Amino acid sequence: MRLIYLNLNSCSGCLPQTLRRRFFTRDAEAARPDLKTSFAREVSAMNTTSSSGFTLIELVVVIVILGILAATAAPKFMNLRGDARAAAIHGLEGVLKSADSMVYSKAVILGKEKDQNAEFTVEGQVVRTRFGHLADAHEIMKQTDADLVNEWFVAPKTSGDYYELYIFIKDPSLRLDQEYRDLYQDKCSLLYKRNNNRDELIIKASTSGC
Repeated sequence: MRLIYLNLNSCSGCLPQTLRRRFFTRDAEAARPDLKTSFAREVSAMNTTSSSGFTLIELVVVIVILGILAATAAPKFMNLRGDARAAAIHGLEGVLKSADSMVYSKAVILGKEKDQNAEFTVEGQVVRTRFGHLADAHEIMKQTDADLVNEWFVAPKTSGDYYELYIFIKDPSLRLDQEYRDLYQDKCSLLYKRNNNRDELIIKASTSGC
């Protein structure tokens, strides 16, 4: 069986003019893309994309989980500042005890542990003592290398036979000794308490209110 292909464009006399017009018109319409079908496909794709988001139930579950995490973790984060302040107080307590112990040992070696007022050199620095212990706030802070300008505030006080020195963490909102005492004494402070008349010393940290 033989098939014969005709080039209708080049053969103007092969078909009548009316038939040729109908044939080519139908062929062009068949080749034209279906606009309605294309638009429907795009809408369907948009609906499919939007349906991939979170549902209301999923959002509620996420909010509940975040609430639980906030309720359990927030107090711990809020208490980090207090823990840091307490650690700083205890750190200075250890340094002060070590410094006073070293000074007292040197006073014993020199036979000055019973002197009410003494002065001698420790590691190249002149130290003043009373009954072998550091005499005052200046000597205490010098031996501990504490930063009085930016980190610490000292409030000395003589009460009867005792010299008391409270050391507080610096608070920019406070200026006076009494303000620090009202807020932090025996709560978030370090006490250096020395007897003026005999060998007696107390170094105590209080951190329950930090």
